[in-house]
Amino acid sequence: MGQHRDYFKKEIEKIGEVLARVLASLIDPSSIKRRESSINNALKTLKAELDIDLETLLANDDDAVITGIEAKHFSPGNIKAFADVLYHLQASEDKRQGKKYCGRKPWHYTGISL
Repeated sequence: MGQHRDYFKKEIEKIGEVLARVLASLIDPSSIKRRESSINNALKTLKAELDIDLETLLANDDDAVITGIEAKHFSPGNIKAFADVLYHLQASEDKRQGKKYCGRKPWHYTGISL
């Protein structure tokens, strides 16, 4: 039982580290070219290291997205980090397209309490 607990703890920590790295790469890239590169690198990292194909995942309906995320067994902290990654991906894409974005974290207006 202790070995399984240690394994899951290490996996949860690994997820957190990957999400932190992805998030750090997305925060405030200065140029459009760097922003596009950051978005592409974030998507590749999520796929390679966490087996999350974000474009495919988000093409589903809400229930399928939730099921897909639940299948990853994220800890509450990792769910919040993943939400931050999604927020910054969208903010980067909006900036790239010259759109304004709301500037709020997603859980503030979706009713999610983290």
